Amino acid sequence: MVLQRPDVTVIPDVIDEAGPSTDTSTRPRRLTRAPTRFNDGASESESDSDLSDAEVDDELHSNGDASEDEEEDAALAAAFAEAADSKQLYADAMKTGYVERKVIKCLIVGAARVGKTSIKHRLLNEKLPEKHVSTDVAEKPTVAISVSRAIMKTDAADSWCVIHNDEDLIKMIGKIIKAQAQQQEKSKAMDTAPDEISPVTGTAFESRTVNSAEMVEPVSATEIQEDSIQKDIIRAIMEAEGGEKLTTTWIHFIDSGGQPEFHDLLPVFVPNTSVVLCVLKLSEGLDEKPTVQFHGSDGLIGDSYKSYLTHREILERFLKAFRAQDPQNCPTILVIGTHKDQQQKLDLCELDKFLQNFKEEVIQFGDHCIAMLSCTSDKNEDQKKVEDIREALVTKGTNIEETPMAWFGLELALKKASQSENSKPKGIMSLEQCKLEANKLPYFKTRSGQFNAALKHFVKHNIFLYYKDALPDVVFCDPKVLLTMVTEIVKHHYEVKQGKRAVKGTKFKDYCYVSATILDCILSQYYNDIFSSKSFLNLLSDLKVVAAVNTNGDHLMPALLQNATHPATKVGEIDRKKRLPPLCIRFDEGCAPSGVFCSLVTTLLQPGKWELWKKNGKPFCCFRNCITFTYQMTVITLVDYFSHFSIYMYIPIQSKDKDMPLKIKDEIHNSITTIAERLQYSNLTFQDAIECPECKHTEVALWNLENQYKCTVDDVHTGPIPEAYQIWMKTAGMWKV
Repeated sequence: MVLQRPDVTVIPDVIDEAGPSTDTSTRPRRLTRAPTRFNDGASESESDSDLSDAEVDDELHSNGDASEDEEEDAALAAAFAEAADSKQLYADAMKTGYVERKVIKCLIVGAARVGKTSIKHRLLNEKLPEKHVSTDVAEKPTVAISVSRAIMKTDAADSWCVIHNDEDLIKMIGKIIKAQAQQQEKSKAMDTAPDEISPVTGTAFESRTVNSAEMVEPVSATEIQEDSIQKDIIRAIMEAEGGEKLTTTWIHFIDSGGQPEFHDLLPVFVPNTSVVLCVLKLSEGLDEKPTVQFHGSDGLIGDSYKSYLTHREILERFLKAFRAQDPQNCPTILVIGTHKDQQQKLDLCELDKFLQNFKEEVIQFGDHCIAMLSCTSDKNEDQKKVEDIREALVTKGTNIEETPMAWFGLELALKKASQSENSKPKGIMSLEQCKLEANKLPYFKTRSGQFNAALKHFVKHNIFLYYKDALPDVVFCDPKVLLTMVTEIVKHHYEVKQGKRAVKGTKFKDYCYVSATILDCILSQYYNDIFSSKSFLNLLSDLKVVAAVNTNGDHLMPALLQNATHPATKVGEIDRKKRLPPLCIRFDEGCAPSGVFCSLVTTLLQPGKWELWKKNGKPFCCFRNCITFTYQMTVITLVDYFSHFSIYMYIPIQSKDKDMPLKIKDEIHNSITTIAERLQYSNLTFQDAIECPECKHTEVALWNLENQYKCTVDDVHTGPIPEAYQIWMKTAGMWKV
């Protein structure tokens, strides 16, 4: 039985102008041995080439799958007896072969209901879904493979053929293996003797020469018959026509949910991308606030509401998040406008002006920085723009990687094992189970380090999810399992607030507290002996998605909280008489990247130290963008004003700790640094600032060593820093993560 995998699309090749490296001194040969009958590690006289056809047929048939149709199995065994060349190509591929490819991680982001999923379907030439269901916090990758026309045997420049399952991926691997063999047979420069073949070893994306003692034994005919995946790949090699050149680009499309709750969670589960598709609705202005809805399979969940942020602010926060990644590897950004067939309200000139701040990352489409499409119908006039987007995708991204062919075999094997009837829940395996599956493949038997390298590769590209610190024994071979679990928490909270679903107690509904009891109620079908509600809660805590608020097992999940429409008003509801002038944290270029504020809250929260401030025993002033703590008798409110964070303090009169403001500031600085490292915002920079005395909380002013302030918006607003702010200034300056 062939198992379902992420959709895989085959798209036309766009070869990197520089081409692959021709330095072959230290990398393994790709299938240059002349095809011979399988040897199984024995001498030539003892090889299966000396067996009769009947003996080979018996050997291959002895361990066949009893569940298969006998007639089909007999025909397949007979074909294998005549397929020694294909078996040898497979053996060499799994022993020493690799795929030279460029892997692009493409994330699709935007507000709710702007057409992100429809854009993905348009790019993949897929039929648009008839029923709209809100996307999870993120989807598992939909993989698109761009290969040379010589392999695909097509002259169609716009050929995007969708591969829906593992069987089709296996066919593609067969094409690649045969293409490599034919290419190498014609390339005298890369021809080496059989005893000089050097397997790929070491860490991910490396090729090293090893001595003959480290060589692996070839795959035996018995092993091929026992493993249906190996058998399927060999059949694919037999059927493949091959080709003369091979250049591949693998695009991992990751669709994301547009609800505000998901925006703060997305960086946790999908860090570091190569290309980003930012989707806007042409029928709404940049400064309009989008309507937020959550659609389940049974229709709308909860009431619609207006987003706290405008389209401009949502786009800017995403763009700043991507820029905060490694400055040497900042993703390419494509802005796509949808609903072109509706009345256009988006001012393109205004958008171009706004995107000038990101001109190094954003792709230009003709006269504007946006590609405009109608995502509701497949209009012919859109086809050229779709092709432009596809071309931009495959020509951008990361450098060429050399991926051992055996890693694809491991990926397929683990996915199959995790979806077996004995696997409960499906898609989750223990690390030990994964290693046992790997050891069934000859490539991994004598290379212990290669399993860890392959797992690192799978995690990097979101093929699998693995969290060594929090869940060292659990591997999510299907990322959708974990992402759906997180989405289910958000969905259930929507339904509980609307009275459509009941849960024990009111803490989940009223305070956004989650506990092992709540998770058992919501997600019981996902647990097994190695993965429980407690281990899931531990994972969410380690990822700073939740934080303990007491010793009773309750954890706050800030992403579930409502936004305060006017946070300054909420701050004003707290005792003004004891309030000190606020310190501001201003991030580079004017706003905090996605996920930083919620992660700051969960990083600070610690029972007995930083605790939620309560009135009449209930959390007070507790919102996603405005939250109040108590810390050593001091009340502290953190506010996300989009352009900056503000820290308000209310020190009781009896407090004698004059250094308390500096302690608070240092803890917040250290927490932001920790968050940036966890979210892989290696280019994040922030500064201390004060509220501009003229503009108040709407703008901030930076200060210099001479204690002079200067507004970040208006050069006219400048002068000496008010004396009340001196409490914050002992160690003022700029911090770069």
